[in-house]
Amino acid sequence: MFPVICKIGPVSVYSYGFMLAIAVMTSGWLVARQANAKLGVRKDDVYDLAFWVVLAGILGARIFY
Repeated sequence: MFPVICKIGPVSVYSYGFMLAIAVMTSGWLVARQANAKLGVRKDDVYDLAFWVVLAGILGARIFY
């Protein structure tokens, strides 16, 4: 696996971050679809929750490190 997928000027796109972003977007979409169909929860609420969970996870990991 290549650690750096591509470089655009001074910005590097790392494979780990790219795959993590794809995983978060895919899981958020799947959870929002299921929550709306089965529980009647609005999709916007699920996306807001996913944003805050990812942010808290990153901050918690940095604090723990």
